[in-house]
Amino acid sequence: MAEAESQTLRTDTLPPEAISEELAPTIAELGLEDNCRELVEQGYTVVRNVSSPEFNQRLREAIIRTAPGDDPTQPRGSNMAMRLDPVIAEAVLNPALMAMAEFTVGRGHLISQVATSVLPGGSGSVGLHADQNWLPAPFPEHNMITTMCWATDEYSQANGCTHVVPKSHLLRRHPTEEEMETREGIVAIECPAGSVAIWDGSIWHTGWP
Repeated sequence: MAEAESQTLRTDTLPPEAISEELAPTIAELGLEDNCRELVEQGYTVVRNVSSPEFNQRLREAIIRTAPGDDPTQPRGSNMAMRLDPVIAEAVLNPALMAMAEFTVGRGHLISQVATSVLPGGSGSVGLHADQNWLPAPFPEHNMITTMCWATDEYSQANGCTHVVPKSHLLRRHPTEEEMETREGIVAIECPAGSVAIWDGSIWHTGWP
């Protein structure tokens, strides 16, 4: 009996693309089935209209108000921002985002960082990378981290949105220096204000100037 139970414990992990029976009703109720599929197949997805325009405006104002610095020509923002204003905490705990987090990194996931960014025109960019940068290749088959970016303004290439290399997460490794330079296959994640871009910890991505 003990041996049979032990064998079950070793084999009851769902494959990365599966939605658990417990989570499935919530995913269906929130209309997130396509987002789950896109995240698995492409390595990123966009959840649109996660809240009302009024909430999005409140969130935008809170981000600007709590970001230190007053030079409009310099990027600014905050880390550990969930404690800075209740509306930021409310955004983080949005039911759709919590459901997507559980789908991609599992039940009992931890919120490791909440950061805000206020980027003026002319801001620079970071290099192409995968967020699972503390893990050696090959990355685990199951995703270890997800990043969710709430766009309080229109998310566009002109506005410096995140760019990704679709399906690069399937390679389960970091980009090479040559791949970082050429950025072959890179596409912009463009979406209206009030959307949340979500990407897998293994996908190659970069900000845009």
